[in-house]
Amino acid sequence: MGATVSKLDKELVEEYVELTYFTKNEINKLYNKFAGLDDRISPDNFAQVRLDESQLKQLPEFRANPFLHRLIEVFSTSDALEDGDRSLSFEDYLDMVNVLSEKAPFNLKAHYAFRVMDFDGDDFIGPADLKWIINTTARNDKQRLDREELKHLTSAILEEADLDKDNKIGESEFEHMLKKSPDFMESFQVRII
Repeated sequence: MGATVSKLDKELVEEYVELTYFTKNEINKLYNKFAGLDDRISPDNFAQVRLDESQLKQLPEFRANPFLHRLIEVFSTSDALEDGDRSLSFEDYLDMVNVLSEKAPFNLKAHYAFRVMDFDGDDFIGPADLKWIINTTARNDKQRLDREELKHLTSAILEEADLDKDNKIGESEFEHMLKKSPDFMESFQVRII
């Protein structure tokens, strides 16, 4: 991990405070955490250095997150994302942890949770997306559900959440489903600071 780093420019920190749910002190802590993952990062070049998935997995809050690669894909502003570049700039990282913070409102979290779960990027969560989600979250000792269990679970979720019965879940249907989930706000957050 990287060496001790200095603080960001005060004006830039003020701008980040205006754009996020974080305080000045929290912004500096997040910068230090990000910069601590790569010795190349300094207050002068932090905007140019990007961290990849393996570096971000060094952070305890992301080490065991099965959706880290999707979070990176959703929040990355990299032009090379189509080429498999799963990396985040500091501002991408700040955007991601802002949404995952306990201070972020429900509608913001719901929007990004939908984007993370829409694996194929078609603006819907369809049967293929649901199967991926289930296989990612319902593993027991690296064992997946069998085909029949997966089919049954996918059908049950669609039956419950697909209000217009088009065999896919739109963002408003997804948000409606999340409103019925009392633990969503706590499960779609990480304690970072």
